[in-house]
Amino acid sequence: MFIGHEFLAFALAVGLSSQTGATDVQIRSVGLLAAIAAFLPDLDIGYAIITYALAIASGAPIGWGAFWGVANSVHRTVTHSLPIGITAALIAWGSANFIYHTSHSTSDIKITTSTGSNLIVDILSLYREQSLILAGVIGGSVVIGFYITAGVSASAVAAIFFIIIGFLGGITCRQTVLTANQIGAAIAIGTITHPFGDVFMATPPPLFAPITSLIGWHIELTRFTFASHPTLNLLGVLFIEIVFIWLGVSAFAKVTQRSVRAYVDRRALIAAGYALVMLSFQPPTMADAHRLGFTIVPLAISIGVWSGVSTTTKFCDERMSEPIDTTTAGYRRIIAVLTTDRSLRAAVTSLSALTIAGVAYTTAMLFTIL
Repeated sequence: MFIGHEFLAFALAVGLSSQTGATDVQIRSVGLLAAIAAFLPDLDIGYAIITYALAIASGAPIGWGAFWGVANSVHRTVTHSLPIGITAALIAWGSANFIYHTSHSTSDIKITTSTGSNLIVDILSLYREQSLILAGVIGGSVVIGFYITAGVSASAVAAIFFIIIGFLGGITCRQTVLTANQIGAAIAIGTITHPFGDVFMATPPPLFAPITSLIGWHIELTRFTFASHPTLNLLGVLFIEIVFIWLGVSAFAKVTQRSVRAYVDRRALIAAGYALVMLSFQPPTMADAHRLGFTIVPLAISIGVWSGVSTTTKFCDERMSEPIDTTTAGYRRIIAVLTTDRSLRAAVTSLSALTIAGVAYTTAMLFTIL
């Protein structure tokens, strides 16, 4: 689910923001920010890798099972809870508010000085500081909660995560046309939807940590299984991720006025042969899911790249048939059209190949089992 989180958040953000009267630029920016926010909770895997490396130095065995045995004590335990996600959105909103009103304070001072009143400046300063202080107090409380319930390491991970989110909110406010409310909403979509995608994985995250530990309640997400057969269950998780990716790609195509169907290459059908190859090996399960991912994904990407570098779509041909501007800007436009068109064709064809390979392998497994 490392990729599905981001595409689902992008699709939701684009769909919701398009109903609010936002411009196309704002819609794309909100979607991208939500996707980034959905990715950030998984950065704690870096800390898990360090933890596992130290465990190996202490004599722990080397292998995927041993890695996840150590990593699961760190990964998903902090950054995947709803209190963390909601607080992160509040911090991003407060940071964006602070940056926005700070950058506009100079002009406000000039206006109020000319009118002989500092009331507007006082109101803006109070609002700016209150939003940041509120976010900081709540964020600090969550960090302290993790320190009490899970120790220094967990509180450090939470603090670092909040700092990253705060910088992201401030930078986004400076570099884009998004408002503070849009930034906070985008971050919320990414961070709040993330833990629910992990119900299909081996260990669902503690949804309400650290609150449940502080008050002594025991509330956990239940792992969702698609089938009792381990390989079919793994393939079910694969299809959930594929559906999320298709939603994200479709949302991108809609906001850029493109047709997804126009970017599908028939060469994606080649991926159907994946089933014949995989039946020659031991079926993968959740414990060794890398054997599925490290084979089916490279195959799909290679087919997509092959399609992207060799053909263009009708959309690209129509853009290129327009009168060509021989200036530097004109050539840049040509390169941009070709690059975007071929990149999207490669992505859509790769996703189509991944879908076909997954369906073919699932069908073959069903015939084998039944």
